Amino acid sequence: MLFITEENLRYQYKKSPFDSYIIEKGSKLTPQARQFLLDFRIDIIDKSKPKKIKKKKLS
Repeated sequence: MLFITEENLRYQYKKSPFDSYIIEKGSKLTPQARQFLLDFRIDIIDKSKPKKIKKKKLS
């Protein structure tokens, strides 16, 4: 399991700012890393969580 730290994110952001961050399967954010993304209003895309499918109502 790979832990993504605030330090990792700050380094990546300094090299090239981004507005969304993809968390690959098997990776986890530390609490400080998550807060960094929230503070900078960066969208978090978590590939390990399945997408919710909206069911359509049949009329």
